[in-house]
Amino acid sequence: MQDKIIHENMVGILENITEIISHLSRSSFPYRQLDIDYLMEQIRHLYDEVHQLNKYNQQWLNQQLSNLANDESVQKNQIKQSFTSDQSISTTTHEPIAPEIQSKNVESTSFSATPTTTVIPQNDMVLPPQSISEEGTKTKESSQEAQILAEKYLGRYKAINEHLAKQRQTTESKIDRPIKNLKTEISLNDKFMFIQSIFKNNVGEYERFITHLEDAPNFEHAMEYAKNFLEQKVPNLEESVSSLLFKYIQRRFK
Repeated sequence: MQDKIIHENMVGILENITEIISHLSRSSFPYRQLDIDYLMEQIRHLYDEVHQLNKYNQQWLNQQLSNLANDESVQKNQIKQSFTSDQSISTTTHEPIAPEIQSKNVESTSFSATPTTTVIPQNDMVLPPQSISEEGTKTKESSQEAQILAEKYLGRYKAINEHLAKQRQTTESKIDRPIKNLKTEISLNDKFMFIQSIFKNNVGEYERFITHLEDAPNFEHAMEYAKNFLEQKVPNLEESVSSLLFKYIQRRFK
């Protein structure tokens, strides 16, 4: 669940970075410092998300390797127990010996004091099963482990690519659709307008304002905070700007 949230955040940040780079390519040099600051801010956000994703990814890998190690230990114990059982059976099993033919003159036969030794033919001996090569088993299990991890990684990358393709198909015509995060889903042009009109080009203050809205428990609290902030900060703000901001808040908590 957490990785999906991180993926969505990364997609939104990458779209913002793409937009600002496209905006810079259409602008003439020297660029506005506001544009540069905003680009750097988005890159920092992207780095934080990637770092968090790497953390969860390493935790998942360590868990998988631990499970594989446990499975390998269980398999080795089973093989060892099977080998011990077969060896025990083989040492107690012998070929029945045919009784000796009685001599016609049993009475005249003298018994030797030297004990006799029964020789079992070599072909009839029961030998223990050949020991299984642990090195070959480790190589096979390592190959299976690498294949399982590769398939899971390919599945994750495929899911990310499909998600990115789906996000690119989203158009601005869906203006009334609900949004999940104000930080990533406010369009680039609207961000610039809010930063210039409300925050006097202070990107940090804009980010703190949006974070406060995101932390609001519901729509009513978010709207109350936004209205009080605008009345104190920019009482003469254009109605079109405030209406657009309120529309975003409504879509966020819709």
